[in-house]
Amino acid sequence: MELEQLKKNQLQDTSKEWQTVTFGQVSNRITYGFTNPMPHTRDGPWLITAKDIKNGSINYETAGKTSWKAFNEELTDKSRPKKGTVLITKDGTLGEVAIVDKDDICINQSVASIESNEKILPEFLVLSLQSPSIKKIIDVTSQSTTIRHISITDLAIWKFLLPNITEQKQIASIISKVYELIQKKDQIIEQTQIFKKGLMQRLLTKGIEHTKFKKNRVGRDTRRMANR
Repeated sequence: MELEQLKKNQLQDTSKEWQTVTFGQVSNRITYGFTNPMPHTRDGPWLITAKDIKNGSINYETAGKTSWKAFNEELTDKSRPKKGTVLITKDGTLGEVAIVDKDDICINQSVASIESNEKILPEFLVLSLQSPSIKKIIDVTSQSTTIRHISITDLAIWKFLLPNITEQKQIASIISKVYELIQKKDQIIEQTQIFKKGLMQRLLTKGIEHTKFKKNRVGRDTRRMANR
């Protein structure tokens, strides 16, 4: 009952020029990756699992690799998504999304892939999958199963609002710029935390006289450690 109410509520505030569509209607194919064991190698094509998709991108630092022989002979196209294909984690950690940005990658069964058609941009498809209403549907749906899981059959019939391509581009551009600002802010926070840690270490071991004032990168007066 809660799930059905969510689906109705998400479509109430609708622009007259926007269409109500399902993910299946804007996709050429919705599928998921391989279920068979694959060899792990130091070199070769990337092997992507759910743990490697985070914060809107694929983390290649955590991803593994498999052999070219297995990649070419043991996998079908559905496990080898092309550039521009949208990925969404469907087992364990749910709803993390990314767009395939490299050639020669494969995905396992914990990751679903969505090949968008001419009605939707991959970037807008990602935003739609990240919307609060879809996130809520994922939460409610996954609670009904013993192991948290997104069914691609269910995903295909979930509804969302779709503007025209021009507006999709505008919305995606605006949100991309917001993400860039957030990333820059996060970098400043990280640098400040590192500075603070070093400052505290020096002050608590050598005292105030071992520092001198200097402008730091965030534009505030702070004390720089003097090596004595």
